[in-house]
Amino acid sequence: MIFGLHKRAIPNWWIYRRGIRRRFPAPDHSDRVAIFKPDRLGDFVLAIGAIRRIVDSIGAHRCVLLISKFSREMAAREFPTVEILEVPYLSWRLWETRRGLHELVGHPVFRSGVDRLVCLRHHRFPHEDLICAAIPARLSVGSRHTSLGTPPGELIRRRLEFDHCVASPKVIEGQCEELGWHAAVVASFLGQPIGLDEILPVLGPQRPAATDPWITVSPFGSAQIRDLPEPLLVAAAVESSRRGLGLRLASPAGDEARFNALAGRLREAAPQAISVTVQATPKLEDLISLLKASRLVITAETATAHLATALDCPTITVVGGGHYGIFSPWHRSSQQQWLVNRVPCFGCHWECHLPAPLCITGVSNTQLLNAFSQILGFHP
Repeated sequence: MIFGLHKRAIPNWWIYRRGIRRRFPAPDHSDRVAIFKPDRLGDFVLAIGAIRRIVDSIGAHRCVLLISKFSREMAAREFPTVEILEVPYLSWRLWETRRGLHELVGHPVFRSGVDRLVCLRHHRFPHEDLICAAIPARLSVGSRHTSLGTPPGELIRRRLEFDHCVASPKVIEGQCEELGWHAAVVASFLGQPIGLDEILPVLGPQRPAATDPWITVSPFGSAQIRDLPEPLLVAAAVESSRRGLGLRLASPAGDEARFNALAGRLREAAPQAISVTVQATPKLEDLISLLKASRLVITAETATAHLATALDCPTITVVGGGHYGIFSPWHRSSQQQWLVNRVPCFGCHWECHLPAPLCITGVSNTQLLNAFSQILGFHP
């Protein structure tokens, strides 16, 4: 579509026509800084170091953090003295989008504006561009659109042109592109070079040495294609038992039935396992406490992988090739290993043309057991 509204045309049209107009701050605008990062939990975790670098440089009292509902708990945990504003999730139901935006644009950030706007959302969709453009700002910093976002049409582009637009990230080997984007945007904002080590996500307090005889597993990804293969989970249960450890599946609220069913299948497939159980984690802090107490975390490429890495937990993550190199792999230390089966169709953006995602299902038991030994110091 010429307007760049694409799949969600009606809600985006309403935002464009009724909800959003590009404006500049009022003459008496404050010296506040708006940090725009409405994203899923895992992607928000990747931005924690960048956000903290900005907040520490500017002062928490001068910052307002715009987030999505998915990362509210984490934002409140890591930035308790920063004002947090939740950006409404774009709904297919037009009236829900309209109501959410009506409440949003009445906020002082949208009425009076801010001194500077920093956009840490790099894979944007048109409605996110329009919401970002609705914040009056004297100076704005952000990145160009990436291949994972939806490029805006010309009419939207006129309303969101960052004053300082980062064209490409600086990424070193072994780090992910997303962290490179964050470092480049923060460097442009602060006007000084920023190394990836300065914006690496770190969650506190410091993790104590784990003593619980448990391995925690997060088996399901954000989409079914990213789930851990069950044969690999069976191998993990058997190996855990051989090492005198139990296996617990970390289940978010409302999903216990699926986790209990999986635990039952694992017990049946690996009857020699010491224990395979389900541990409920209804709150974010429950999951974080569970990860910190675990001898090892085994996870699909999901928010748990980023949380465990940011906590510097011993972690094995099975990662696919759909977005390989964009959001992962990354490391806090040698305690994290990312397992993948490299195939020629890497970079498919999860539009898999194969009967099964071989980049994940092709990860072997041998790879898993070698990672066990290297991380925990076991000998085969």
